[in-house]
Amino acid sequence: MIPKECKRLAEMDFPLAAVNAACVEENNRKTRVDSGHISLLHSWWARRPLSSCRSLLLTLLLPDPCDGNCPAEFKTTARRILGSPTSIGPDDKDLQKALYNFIVQIAPWDSFTTAGNISTAQELIKAAYGTAPHVFDPFSGGGSIPLEAQRLGCEVTASDLNPVAWLLLKIALDWCGRRGTELSRLFSIWSAWVLKEAEKRLAEYYPEDEQGRKPLAYLWARAVKCEAAGCGVTIPLIRGLQLSASPKRKKALRIHYSKNSNDPALDIFTYTDEKEIDKGTVAKMKATCPKCKVVTSRERVQAQLRDKHSGTEDAVLFAVVRTNADSSSKDYYSPTLKDIEAYNKAVKKPNPFNLICRQLHQEETQVSDHALMG
Repeated sequence: MIPKECKRLAEMDFPLAAVNAACVEENNRKTRVDSGHISLLHSWWARRPLSSCRSLLLTLLLPDPCDGNCPAEFKTTARRILGSPTSIGPDDKDLQKALYNFIVQIAPWDSFTTAGNISTAQELIKAAYGTAPHVFDPFSGGGSIPLEAQRLGCEVTASDLNPVAWLLLKIALDWCGRRGTELSRLFSIWSAWVLKEAEKRLAEYYPEDEQGRKPLAYLWARAVKCEAAGCGVTIPLIRGLQLSASPKRKKALRIHYSKNSNDPALDIFTYTDEKEIDKGTVAKMKATCPKCKVVTSRERVQAQLRDKHSGTEDAVLFAVVRTNADSSSKDYYSPTLKDIEAYNKAVKKPNPFNLICRQLHQEETQVSDHALMG
């Protein structure tokens, strides 16, 4: 067991450039299905890179061999684990350099799980402590630190105030290790059930067209009123009117207004030249009226949206995404009457969240009334 007075490697130096490069590589590769990264198991908005957590943990756990309080037994064992004494060099500085080189070696995503690097790291920690040290992370979040501590062979205690984070930690750090392939099998079964149940419950809000194709997405645009004198038409706020530049589906939007109507008509058409496409109606939060071309200022656009509580309730449905005729890819289509009716059904359906909030409010009112009467 190394004494508390002995300095750790992190107090002396840290291979920052190499670890930064490993973090960049990890960030570029972690979304690949075959990477095995924890971010594929669940998402977390403030996840720390595993490369940096692994490297920093090891420098915090291992002693500095140049420190006078570093046990000779650790130095001897560390030399044996990392290589022969002749390959490392006789001085403590040589051993220190070898330890930093090993930390650089295990920083990249692939290298830690290959060439026995995991067992080497675990043996170094065991040589320093004699047993598995305990790592405590009270605010674990996505679990990067406790996960890497586990992989280094440490005993880990992880917690978080956020109940979602707690559940994610339970799955990643406990259930995956204990259940293994059984957990994977159960996940496949229940994820298929959730998908089937969701499709059944949401079917009325995603109606099929004449060819039996269900909507993949509905595209909406917030809207404001043109404030030019004598105009007053509704402006759908769309940054660009080009929907697709693919050679197989060159689709764009066209906005026009009927003679006595302020409501926009949005048509989807196939273009041959991009010059056929008009400019979008909004840029830098300034809205340009497609009819009179007058620009509504940023302040007025924001004021109108603020008065409408962000403008989602009177947003304009301008396109529906479905698979194309041969089901090989997606394409853009104008909304049908069925799509509008499905939306109206969704609007009329009670929101479970609102019902819960209303019930809680009633219960709080009853408690307050009881307190006042008492």
